[in-house]
Amino acid sequence: MKQPSTRRRRKDKFITVKIYYTEDLSKFKKHPLNRINLGNLNDLQFSIEKKDNLQKFPIIVGKNFFVYDGQRRLEACRKSGEIKGVWYRIIPDLEPEDMVCLNYASKSWDLADVIRFFSKSGNKNYKKLIKFINYYSFSRTEAVLKIFKAHATRKMLKTGTFIYPKNDYFERGMAVHINEFSDIFPEFWDSRYLAEAISHVYRQAHYDTNKMIKFCKKSIPTGDIYFRSETNQLTKILTDVFNMHSKNGQLFLPKSVKNNLDKKRAQAKKILDEAK
Repeated sequence: MKQPSTRRRRKDKFITVKIYYTEDLSKFKKHPLNRINLGNLNDLQFSIEKKDNLQKFPIIVGKNFFVYDGQRRLEACRKSGEIKGVWYRIIPDLEPEDMVCLNYASKSWDLADVIRFFSKSGNKNYKKLIKFINYYSFSRTEAVLKIFKAHATRKMLKTGTFIYPKNDYFERGMAVHINEFSDIFPEFWDSRYLAEAISHVYRQAHYDTNKMIKFCKKSIPTGDIYFRSETNQLTKILTDVFNMHSKNGQLFLPKSVKNNLDKKRAQAKKILDEAK
């Protein structure tokens, strides 16, 4: 017979949180470090008008009613003619860094918003990164993360601990090379998939950037279906194209990519066998 546990159960702790309601929306202020572009608010406005859940998800404000979280909800309410007021919670001891945690955790911000925040805060490393992104015209920040993967992780970028490399020759060279693919893959040349695929082959000894572009233009039609491919498939495509034309040296598939492709092939074979 199982003996009853003698361990003491921890008691749950409860705190009282005050949530306020106001119809005076002019009292709320935009924090200077908060993001500028709020995106399309029409869907959010429709959602709030249909089912007002603002009491469950109140706007978070700090001292002097600066909005730390809920800026899009607030603007949607201001645009709406049906919603009269909003619910909000005051946390007076909030710091600017808390804005990143609140918004990134709730997926209100993406990585680009986080980078802009730390750049606006005066962080020199992030200012250099913003300059890099703008100079090479990257619209997708995920691609830049793949370029700087030797120096940055997602966690480092969102916690403000990213350090820009002293010598960025490698990263700049790779950015120039990725830009060269804009004619071959116009749909997704700056996507994270292509950036990661290029990072797999770019570091190899026999890789030649000029030859790769030349080979791809010969073998891959512009705007082909490959823009839907993922990293592993793209890495294989680039490797195969290079090896097919190159006479001086061959590229090889990284082990992780090869294992992943083998696994997917095995899964596809299993599904086909079961269908028969």
